[in-house]
Amino acid sequence: MKRVIAIVCLMLAAALVFSGCGQKGADAAATESSGAEVIVAKVNGEDITYDEYYTVLMQILDYIGISADSSDADFYKEDVVSRLVYEKVLTKKLADEGYMNLTAEQNARAEQDATESFKAYIESVYYDEIQDMLVANVPVLEEVISHSEHKIRFYAGTPKAYNSTIEKYWNLSSQTDWVVKCVHCGKWQIPGERNLKPDALRCANCDNKLDTTVGMWINMKNTFSFKGLHISQLIVPWKAYGEVWMKYQTYSREQFYNEVLGLPYSTASTPMTEEDLINASVLPPMSEQPPIAPDRKPYYMGLDWATQSGDVCFTTIAIGYLDGANLHVCYLKRFMGLESDQNYIFSMIPALAKKYKVRYIGADWGIGSGGGNTIIRNAMKTEGYDPLIEFYYSHNSGKFAAWDPHGWKYVVNRTRSLATMFRAIKTGAIRFPAYESWKSLAADFFNITVEATTKTRVMFFNKIPDSTDDIVHACNYLNLAAMVGVGKISPYTDITSAYQ
Repeated sequence: MKRVIAIVCLMLAAALVFSGCGQKGADAAATESSGAEVIVAKVNGEDITYDEYYTVLMQILDYIGISADSSDADFYKEDVVSRLVYEKVLTKKLADEGYMNLTAEQNARAEQDATESFKAYIESVYYDEIQDMLVANVPVLEEVISHSEHKIRFYAGTPKAYNSTIEKYWNLSSQTDWVVKCVHCGKWQIPGERNLKPDALRCANCDNKLDTTVGMWINMKNTFSFKGLHISQLIVPWKAYGEVWMKYQTYSREQFYNEVLGLPYSTASTPMTEEDLINASVLPPMSEQPPIAPDRKPYYMGLDWATQSGDVCFTTIAIGYLDGANLHVCYLKRFMGLESDQNYIFSMIPALAKKYKVRYIGADWGIGSGGGNTIIRNAMKTEGYDPLIEFYYSHNSGKFAAWDPHGWKYVVNRTRSLATMFRAIKTGAIRFPAYESWKSLAADFFNITVEATTKTRVMFFNKIPDSTDDIVHACNYLNLAAMVGVGKISPYTDITSAYQ
């Protein structure tokens, strides 16, 4: 089935949303080295063997402190464009073997940025279990095919909530369903819950047995960006109806809709409510003039950069100070409209940092690295110091925060850091200005959902597609910067268990 789907996808040079069947191919890699010459990738006609991949993978997992048999290691095992695995393997090939036969100039560039050099050799990207991916990560990963002539994309997964990542791409697709014609009454229908009876799948109109082989694929949308197929267990030939009925009797409604019918079921919750934020909004109304920090305590800033991926996001900052153990967020700003011009942003952020006499700026590493962060850092050096600290969100790190001396940044567990901030807001440890003065920005907190991975049921925070969450991350970077300021996070302290 997977092979047929892949051929269809290649012929259409389009995307396929495959859900509900629960069929899985063989694992891309075992959890320990087999010693065999298993080929895990081909580049320019050459092989990268499993043993080569495994050696580098183990080095990476050991470096970041993740056990190979931990579920946290899945990202590095399965994601073929994982930046760490990807750059390590390719750079090794380039350095040791002149792998791609590039010119000296191209090799020099490849050593600086292996990812860019690899793009020209990638024709397609394939996502399995895309419902468990953060929606903001997909455009970033798809940049690896930016130089491809064909740019083939393949999305596969099981729908969960209506606001999940797979739903965003399903809404852009043809939403093609297998429509069955009842051979007894002629009624056309998409097999679903209403057709389920104890003994068989039956027509919703005449109640006779429904033959699911008598049907055709029909697009439910006339205008779409790519092909998308919905495949449930009710229409696949390898599922006996008795097994489907047993699942209907024993599965929860959410599980049955997701895993058997291949349909979303809304159970997603938000970690923050408006009542939580209103209760936390106990400071004076927000203004552009910095309030006087008690005892002249230093200010901190959180900086979340807008991506260039077309996603709905804006460069955003949050400024605050510590009053005892409590973080007071006194100023929030989203750069929109004319203010979203990069030249304006590059002038305003240093100006605000100087105005508030900011001690540390906690900045987003992923987008800002080597670009905006460097510009801000250079601008602040005119003040005689460098306050900028970069934070890299990891979805798999076993530590709350760990210092990366090679990248000169903190690697922070995304889920745990956000959960820590949400808990601090609920308990009054993080406080905001009077609610009405920042209510329009506070809405970002309601665009965050709590979800769980399909296989391991590990919790993670996602964003409702086509919504903003920049204020949330600016506040998180602010909180992380303040934690550095008081020594709760430092390059010399392993805080693996400090924030459970």
